[in-house]
Amino acid sequence: MVSSAPMSSQNVVVWTLLIKQALSENLPNLAFTLFNNMKRRGFQPNERTYATIFSGYNQLPELTDKQWDRVTGIWNQYQSFLEVAKLQDAHTRSSQSLVSPYVPYFEMLGKRGEYERLMEIFQSMDVDGPFAPDKFVYTTVLLQIGQRRYMSGVNGATSTASDDALIQNAQNTIAIADRMRETSAFDSFALSAILRGLMKGTDEHRQYGYDLLADVFGATPDNANFLESTTTELDHRLLDLVLELCCTMEKYDLVLDLFSKLKSSNKLKSLLTRSHMDYVLDSISFLAARSIPTSSEIDPSTPEPPPTSTKYSNEAMSVLEFMLHEGYGGHSMDILPNRGTYTRVERAKYKLLLDDVKRAKARLKQEN
Repeated sequence: MVSSAPMSSQNVVVWTLLIKQALSENLPNLAFTLFNNMKRRGFQPNERTYATIFSGYNQLPELTDKQWDRVTGIWNQYQSFLEVAKLQDAHTRSSQSLVSPYVPYFEMLGKRGEYERLMEIFQSMDVDGPFAPDKFVYTTVLLQIGQRRYMSGVNGATSTASDDALIQNAQNTIAIADRMRETSAFDSFALSAILRGLMKGTDEHRQYGYDLLADVFGATPDNANFLESTTTELDHRLLDLVLELCCTMEKYDLVLDLFSKLKSSNKLKSLLTRSHMDYVLDSISFLAARSIPTSSEIDPSTPEPPPTSTKYSNEAMSVLEFMLHEGYGGHSMDILPNRGTYTRVERAKYKLLLDDVKRAKARLKQEN
């Protein structure tokens, strides 16, 4: 119908809308035909056209090999389009496309497990200027890399990731973060994706993430000014990862310190969820375990546990009371305890009981 319409009624916008409609109705063959007919009629695809077609293919349940070959061919055409655009006037790239064509294409590469190809394309992008990655591209690359489970890139793998894949994920994450540092393209979503990619790497990878927080917030979590950043918004997802990172790095005292500051702030207290409380209670349990002396360190003449042992049991109960008070007091987030919460509280109290048992054994041994 469009092909037979007068040229005066045809333009790139009309053809792009037709392609979008065909893909939304799960008609990729028709969309591909329309794309080719558009060019035959003398209308050159623009960035929105490419974003539309990649987004449409990305929404399909599964791509056949033939469809993927078509996507690859269109991608190559898009690269040629970019080269011409750069030569003509790089500044002409405007907000024609709200979503960069790179975003859906990178997502398709991630679904296919082609992580090396994804990183190769990402690293070939301009470092700065209108054709450099934006925050959406950065976040997409980080999220896709973080999904790698096997170095072989097997599709649909759901079992535990191999150590090699986790380390490679962390290394790629650092490479991406280093580029972001040059442009200060951090927001809470991108930073969350970075921390998630580093978390299961080595100690050095986690330390990189910890130090990166200083670049974004102006201070590391152990600094009194950490929660006072005005450049990056701390949301509940990012807070969850910051606490997880501190726990993974065994900075348990720091977790409790952050919790103390958060619950004292009317603004930040509203961020707290049950997930955050889990990290707080886990930290209390680990600190309680550390406080239990070995059998050789116990003085049998001392019948009661030292104050440090009792302290952590009381702290766990205090956290539980806080959750109940906030949960039934109109807290904006899901903070009420569940079965796992009570298990964590009992675990902290169990450490105190374990201390009592050790002391009882020491006294019996002395008496005998």
